[in-house]
Amino acid sequence: MSSSHGKSRHSHGFGHGLGVPRSARRGLAWILGTLPVALVLALSVGVAGATPCDLAASVGGGPAGISPGPTGAPNSAHLGWDVGSGQCNGSFKVTDDATFAGGHIELGLRAEQRSAGQVADNGGGDYTVQLGSDTTQPNANRAWWNFQPSIAYSGTISSLDALTLTIVTDRGSAVPPSPTTDLLAARGTIDDRHVNTTPTTGFNDVYQISQNPLFGWLNGCTTNADCAVGTCTHPFSVGMCLSEEGAWKVTLTAVEGADSAATTICIHTPGTSCCGPRYVATTGSDTSNFCNDSGAPCATIQHAVDSACAGDVVNVAGGTYIENVVVGTEVTISGAGQGVTIVKPAVSNPVCGGGSLCGGAASNIFLVQADNVHILGLTANGDNPSLTSGVVTNGADLDARNGIITNHGIGLFNNLEVDHVEVVNVYLRGMYASSGGTFNFHDNVVTNVAGEAASVAMFNFGGSGTFARNTVSLANDAVSSNHSTGTQFSNNVVTASASGVHTDNAGDGGGVADLIQGNQVSNCSPGGFGIWVFVPYIAPTYQANTVTNCTVGLASFGTGNPVTTQFIDNTVDGMNLAGSLGIAVTTDISPFGSTDVSTSFTGNVITRTDQAGSIEQQAGFTTSATLQCNRITQNGSGIATQTAGLVAHQNSITDNGVGLDGSAVSSGTVDAKNNWWGCIAGPGNPGCDSVTGSVDASSPAAAPPPCVSCGSDADCDDTLVCNGAETCVTGSCTAGTPPTCGFGGSDPQCNTAPCIEPGGCTVVPRPNGFPCTTPPSCSVPDSCQTGVCTVGPGGGDTDADTVCDADDNCVNDANTNQADLDNDGSGDVCDPQEGTLNVTKLKLKHANNLVKPTGSVTVKGDFIAAVPDPFGAASEVTLRVDDATTFSTLHTWPAAECIIKPGRLKCTSADRKFKAKFKTFRGRPTTWSMTVTFRKQAIDVSQTFSGPVTATLSYGPTPPAIGSIDHVGVISDCRATNSGLSCRQF
Repeated sequence: MSSSHGKSRHSHGFGHGLGVPRSARRGLAWILGTLPVALVLALSVGVAGATPCDLAASVGGGPAGISPGPTGAPNSAHLGWDVGSGQCNGSFKVTDDATFAGGHIELGLRAEQRSAGQVADNGGGDYTVQLGSDTTQPNANRAWWNFQPSIAYSGTISSLDALTLTIVTDRGSAVPPSPTTDLLAARGTIDDRHVNTTPTTGFNDVYQISQNPLFGWLNGCTTNADCAVGTCTHPFSVGMCLSEEGAWKVTLTAVEGADSAATTICIHTPGTSCCGPRYVATTGSDTSNFCNDSGAPCATIQHAVDSACAGDVVNVAGGTYIENVVVGTEVTISGAGQGVTIVKPAVSNPVCGGGSLCGGAASNIFLVQADNVHILGLTANGDNPSLTSGVVTNGADLDARNGIITNHGIGLFNNLEVDHVEVVNVYLRGMYASSGGTFNFHDNVVTNVAGEAASVAMFNFGGSGTFARNTVSLANDAVSSNHSTGTQFSNNVVTASASGVHTDNAGDGGGVADLIQGNQVSNCSPGGFGIWVFVPYIAPTYQANTVTNCTVGLASFGTGNPVTTQFIDNTVDGMNLAGSLGIAVTTDISPFGSTDVSTSFTGNVITRTDQAGSIEQQAGFTTSATLQCNRITQNGSGIATQTAGLVAHQNSITDNGVGLDGSAVSSGTVDAKNNWWGCIAGPGNPGCDSVTGSVDASSPAAAPPPCVSCGSDADCDDTLVCNGAETCVTGSCTAGTPPTCGFGGSDPQCNTAPCIEPGGCTVVPRPNGFPCTTPPSCSVPDSCQTGVCTVGPGGGDTDADTVCDADDNCVNDANTNQADLDNDGSGDVCDPQEGTLNVTKLKLKHANNLVKPTGSVTVKGDFIAAVPDPFGAASEVTLRVDDATTFSTLHTWPAAECIIKPGRLKCTSADRKFKAKFKTFRGRPTTWSMTVTFRKQAIDVSQTFSGPVTATLSYGPTPPAIGSIDHVGVISDCRATNSGLSCRQF
């Protein structure tokens, strides 16, 4: 065994850089896909209660595992062996992250190319082998491959739950093609040579290469004969003899507990490749390239598709590809996104004439000739600037006849899927599923498919499938289905096209009806139809579609089986387009004649259509059409019919030129009972639509029916006031709540307001003298006078204190709480004296010179302040002194200058010139003594004083203003002194 070969091959392992770091050892590096198994060798072990360890897989590793383990491995708890001989290249590793860092499982491969006796060792993940051609050799035209799995693993091998080697034929002949020409041969049986040496439940690192009781030997091939019959004796684990061109995948898988790891290589003969992803880039090359290496992509989509197996994904990088792609294999073509991966035609031939595909001469960007084709994430642009077709539409030269189309000329192809693809600037068909195949066209953009009058942006012929969430513009038929069954058109958006959504021969007399739901069509070409069905063999359903600004909104034309076409919850807004029609139903189209066809219209909203007959039923109907719960408003005429086989009940038909036009009905009577016509009285009355011809519009509804779809509250208005305002709630009209008028006017006490149509609540004054109450409440009663509550005599409120004059103890001064401390009938705010101040001493001194303010005032006394007198609380305090002549002085201490303690109050001015002390007498908490001094007063030296002297103590809300409590006292025993006046109570 040569280690040099191993090292050289390990640099070409299955996938560089895929090793799992220690921090992620619980992850898996490979996920093995489902493959058709040609040969499976399952070597499984398992012990009840075995502790799983984490598997981490990585590419690379060292030389082949040689017992007791790979070079550099620890000497404890590992096992290694090499089955057979040969260099073990292209390995992957399974690591025990707890104790063992060097263990690995290797898939050893040796190729023997026997054409000229040459032996070549191969490593890496892709092997190419040439079949033998030298007939002089004993094994001519056979290439032999031998597989030797080798392992080095931490702990006992019984910890592994399974070790599986799988060989799959990926391309080429079946396996085997015949008993004598085996393409793949595995010979031999499990040879448990040492069952008596070690139990089969597991073994440890003391066992050598020859001692392999668990797996044994699976013998390979050494001669041509071994590939047909007999038992090989050469100790290769698996022998593979190639006698035909082909490709094979070999996978080695290890499983432990919930973890597993696997690696796969490809062995193939020249000209073939293994299945798997294909890669295309504008910088790639098609030469000798099967496109399965992302680092060496092909240059064309066509070459990648031709190289692919069924089910492969062709990944197309961003860039512009000039080619006409024929898809003959079941593949997925995945671009890098719309506008990123762009495919343009290499041939310009949009107008080839003849059949649909012009005998293959047409320029199709993608021609699909296989089932199960999926195209996504790219742009197919039919305008190649380097080509010139001369067919110019909407500013583009159309070089491609079709964008993506199945080849109905050679057969039926199923399950075509196209999504997130943009198709622009093609002549005839944007996307086309033909000849009855199934399809799904989702989330695509198609624009400018208008090179021919019969062109269709998205088209299905004869099959079934879905058109969903596609956006189409600048087309003739935008989204169309012909001879289909069960086709669904949902949530497509069509703008600026000749017509929107269209289905012909819906079901052809069998199958499932088409469903057309949630589509939006706007701004059709002149004469264009929004959504329509032609020759309805099976009843199609139109539901929740919106059509705006098209000549015909919804239509059902032609004849078919006697079925009912249903129009449910659609919205059509004609935007007053000249000649526009909301919903049209007719069988009067030559050469189809007429037959039994009926139509039902439920929950539709049809507005602003110009032509008479926003819903029109033409001659030829022999069964009824029914209209119920529709809102039809602001049209030339609401409903127009030429037959009496029409029944219209519970609709809202308002603001139309004519509500129902039956003037063309030759016999019978149109049943139009129980509809809302805009007023309670019914057709022909003010506010109501009119009817013409033989129409029974009796029993008109008194309001818009609750089942009628609405867009605003105005749609539900029945023009009446006294039954309440109708509202539109989640698209349905809800009855209003009748108003509760009760009282009204500027003075509700003196007026009533009954509901009288059409004005609603009407004010009616109560008779004069009707009792009422106007603030403030008063002992004098109020009464209504000409609808206004008027106060009685003396019931005014002069001071606006919410107490009427008749009951106010201060008529001219606001006294809301009517406080009267001394109970003299005069409220505190207007009473000059609420209490008495007993002045015991009082001295007045003028200044003793003309410069300094040396005057003073001293007052002593006592007073009673019983509850609710607020003295002693946090409030301003003022003392005023007035003699019998002209002298008057006062000082106010704000609350901040006073210190309050129980039974005490001390106030001092900031300049300390004004001081006042108050305290209660012992045992008499309501009797307060008072000492007040005004010092350093600027009292003129010439000031004379004369008794008696009045002292006023004020406190409370705002002393000394009105509203305070005033205690007033007068002292008369006074005598003049040299400095002023001295008074004392004797």
